[in-house]
Amino acid sequence: MLHVYNDLVSIIGILIIIYISHFYFKYFTRENPLPGPIPLPLVGNIFLLREDIGEWPNRLQKIYGDFYETYVGPRRIVWLCGEDLIHKIVDSSSHSNFHELTAPDNEGLKEVELLNSGVIFNLNYKSWEFYRRFYSRSILKPSFIIQATDSIQEVFNEMDNYWEQLGEDFILDFPFWTKRFFLDTIFLIATSKPAYSLASYYNSVSPDKKVHVSENNLKESDTFILGINAFVTSLIYFLMLPKYLREFPGLRSFTRDLKERLNWLRNNVRGIIKERREEIERTPENQELTHDILTMFLTINTS
Repeated sequence: MLHVYNDLVSIIGILIIIYISHFYFKYFTRENPLPGPIPLPLVGNIFLLREDIGEWPNRLQKIYGDFYETYVGPRRIVWLCGEDLIHKIVDSSSHSNFHELTAPDNEGLKEVELLNSGVIFNLNYKSWEFYRRFYSRSILKPSFIIQATDSIQEVFNEMDNYWEQLGEDFILDFPFWTKRFFLDTIFLIATSKPAYSLASYYNSVSPDKKVHVSENNLKESDTFILGINAFVTSLIYFLMLPKYLREFPGLRSFTRDLKERLNWLRNNVRGIIKERREEIERTPENQELTHDILTMFLTINTS
């Protein structure tokens, strides 16, 4: 029995050595090699990701320059950090070097229903062209641009008022404020309704004065922020991480939590769309509608 066990261990050890040798043979003989950290088998360079994922590319850029590569699992990811390089990709002219944003068989984006929908990850050219024309026709209207400008000013004035009430001696955590500023601005531009994320954050840091907003609105605002954070995280997480790593015991619960938050966000957005559609149907024909993104999308074929 011991002999069989030793043989099994030897076979497994040989297979591991063969796999590692094959992995690094393919790595060192790959086409168009770029500078970047040397990956480990199965996990790639994930073991280097010890800080904020937003800071990781900046740190690698300082080491390897504006054009480098990393690996997430077996998947190679090329990073463009120089303005001149990015311009060649996003240039809207017919001479652009743009081909596609992601692999058409990305099962991670399919799993969370982000592949081939909208504009960013849509590889169906006819569908992408339709959505792009649809968006451009809506957001390039002068009426929308005027309302968007007013919305930005309105939210900034709100944030500036909170800062004045906190006083000069209060230490501002600027990243937290800017995240909520952008969320409130985008939500107001998109729906003409407040998101209350600045008010919620102000109430959490203000020792005395509070903004009088209903608890339900404040709680929903905080939950919405978590949903937006989950969405941004999911774009990177499901795009880059292979399924076998997402289902790994240490990550399985995190994967499930991301999906649940995405589902909540998706259902919440659908509820907002349904509510706005009903409001438009009840609006008299002689009454002008607001010029937010959602209203533009819902009425673009009737204008």
